[in-house]
Amino acid sequence: MLKHDQSGFLLIESLISLIMISAIFTVGFPIIERLRMNKVMLRERLEYHHAVFNYIETQDAQSIETTTIQLDPDQSIKLSTEEDKDLILIKGEWQNVKRDQDFVTFYLHK
Repeated sequence: MLKHDQSGFLLIESLISLIMISAIFTVGFPIIERLRMNKVMLRERLEYHHAVFNYIETQDAQSIETTTIQLDPDQSIKLSTEEDKDLILIKGEWQNVKRDQDFVTFYLHK
């Protein structure tokens, strides 16, 4: 038991501190998880962008048909092409970490 002239933490002060710390963690963890997911999506988008670009560079732009680039056993990029007046549109589509459709588009001169 504390005397009136001694200082220390009371039980209620410790409980309030514990509640405040748990509230900070409760709010912070979803934000950190969302940031991590966005980081993974950005890294994935850059990797797929480079994969499509490298495929286009190694192929003749006129001969690229609708095809699939297999990166991993569970990840692939579907390439489709369209021709406009003097441009060739090459679009790569894949499913990202959130299971949404994502894409990259390249425009090439004929």
